[in-house]
Amino acid sequence: MTNLKQPEFDIVKDIPNKKIPKIGRVSFCLEYFVDLNDNDMVEHAKDSLWDDIHSLVKHNEVYQCIGVEESPEHNYDDIADFLKESIDDE
Repeated sequence: MTNLKQPEFDIVKDIPNKKIPKIGRVSFCLEYFVDLNDNDMVEHAKDSLWDDIHSLVKHNEVYQCIGVEESPEHNYDDIADFLKESIDDE
């Protein structure tokens, strides 16, 4: 009988499910699409973003603009070091 074990996968069976990363993104969800050739439009969009952010802070609505979504095109190396440190401390 042939031995079908694959040693390179042996480590996977020892990883608890919570340790297998499911990469996602936490982001702030304000954006405006602009014509980059139109500097006035770009500046107006920047000013509008600032006004929107200011209003969200003033009215304590910042959390409403924070989104969470899966991001399968990214990997564990894309996670910021300070976030990985909090995982390693557990």
